[in-house]
Amino acid sequence: MLYQEEIMKNIKMTILLTFMLALFITLNADAKWWIFGQSAEEVTINYLYLNKMPFDESSTKITVYKDSLQNGMIVINGKVSVKKGKIGSVKVSIDNKESWTDAKFSDNGSFEYSFTPLQDKTYTIFIEIMDSAGKTNNIEATRKEVIVSGENIQPLIKGILDNMIDAYSNEDAVRFMSFVSSDFAGDEANLNTAIRKDFSIFDNIDLKYSINNIASGSKGIFVSLNYTRRVNATKTGQSFTDKGTTEFVFKLGDKGPKVFSMKNPLIFGLSDSPNVATGTLKTSGSMIVV
Repeated sequence: MLYQEEIMKNIKMTILLTFMLALFITLNADAKWWIFGQSAEEVTINYLYLNKMPFDESSTKITVYKDSLQNGMIVINGKVSVKKGKIGSVKVSIDNKESWTDAKFSDNGSFEYSFTPLQDKTYTIFIEIMDSAGKTNNIEATRKEVIVSGENIQPLIKGILDNMIDAYSNEDAVRFMSFVSSDFAGDEANLNTAIRKDFSIFDNIDLKYSINNIASGSKGIFVSLNYTRRVNATKTGQSFTDKGTTEFVFKLGDKGPKVFSMKNPLIFGLSDSPNVATGTLKTSGSMIVV
């Protein structure tokens, strides 16, 4: 009983800290946690995504898959801050600077650009943000080569996620861990322990998800997904629900893709998120509070 109460206290603290971190990142528009700019620069990109995949965490050359594109579109969105004045323009080149197209942007620094790509064509992307004084961001830091593949990879990734969720819901740790890479970034042993703790704290685990995007590069196969979750607390029987967006990275091996890393908010192993998750996704989704 005392052991279970201690675990519950740890869960509460972990989720509270995770929530506070996500909230801090959301509110702090000037968070300098990636490569694009430093606080001394006149124009700084605070965050930048391609189909919900962070630019800073993806490879210089990435492959996106036609079957996972929402409405067949590549969507680039982000947020920028300027040291003085206002944002004058946001332009995107998808042909290695041969031409530029204006992107939509708002006074708060948010911007978005989308286009319908052709299969098997390589797009060399750059983004230029200029303030009213003519200062720009580090344009070269935004370079990304993107090719659209017709390979039908979504069923493969979906099959792995379905099997992981089935094993997790049925509290089968051995089967669950068979889909995890031996060099899992959060340490394979930590994840194994964490999911077993989840099993002792939660009953009737019900997880549903939809895939936002799948892309691959030198760092592995990136997967962004939305999820909804319902669980019952083992101790009280109380039901909890939450929803949000999270990210996985799979690495290819002899036996196919296996999970290499997961971000907060976690859908697996949340009883020890500091030792399981690799980073925290900026999200507006809610989280379980027990």
